[in-house]
Amino acid sequence: MSDYVCYYKILGLKFNSSSEEVKKAYRNLVKIWHPDRFPNNSVEQKTGGREIQKNY
Repeated sequence: MSDYVCYYKILGLKFNSSSEEVKKAYRNLVKIWHPDRFPNNSVEQKTGGREIQKNY
């Protein structure tokens, strides 16, 4: 499987998705997992950082 197909799959998109759809899906994923969302919880910060790295 091509790396690009894998990336689209992670974002929940089809391979022929537009660049705007890719940007939107990426932003949504970052909004969920970005470590800055958990300022008072270091365990969740680490988990969020791992999730982003795991997916990218």
